[in-house]
Amino acid sequence: LNLKNLVTAEMESRVMAQLRTAERWESRGRPAREDWEEDVALFPKNYGGYQCIAWVDPAMYVRWVAPKEGNEQAQDAYLPFEDRRRSALERAQKLRAPVISHPLKLLQGSRGFLIVVPLFVRNAGGEEFDGYLVSAVRYKELFDDIFREGIAAGYSVALFDGAQEIYARDTEGTWMEKGMYAEIPVKMQGVTWRLSVLPRPEGLAGRR
Repeated sequence: LNLKNLVTAEMESRVMAQLRTAERWESRGRPAREDWEEDVALFPKNYGGYQCIAWVDPAMYVRWVAPKEGNEQAQDAYLPFEDRRRSALERAQKLRAPVISHPLKLLQGSRGFLIVVPLFVRNAGGEEFDGYLVSAVRYKELFDDIFREGIAAGYSVALFDGAQEIYARDTEGTWMEKGMYAEIPVKMQGVTWRLSVLPRPEGLAGRR
């Protein structure tokens, strides 16, 4: 049971889907809003945990957001109002690569993180920075989807970003409460999560 590989594969699939959308934007130029909304419509349906995906303009304001319903708070928001958002945006533009933010409170209220992909549109004069594609992802829904029924059966699982716990499943009454568990680093774009895993007593009993 390799939960690290599972988390990595699931995250990579989400980042790659966002990169493919960015590549279409960069090669064809900024699309009409209706075309973009159609292009990204399946993100929340295909990937657990998505709150929304947005186009953030070069001045770091949210200009388009999908789906619209339930994400009204994000429309026209200025994202760098908080250090972790600003850092992720600036780092993605500097590296010209996807960046995952550290934990933050999403504009819609739940806890999660951002996947930030910078946009550089190709034209006759070279390249022009055209803002970012930014996904807001909810921790609980994301990892509930990854560790869906049966995947992590018999195990207690917790994830941390630094000292901050971002997810926990079936950890009550286990050695995790005493700090006795296997800990595995999961490195991705700009962050390192710590995956803590411990077989639950009933799981060990079933193997005897």
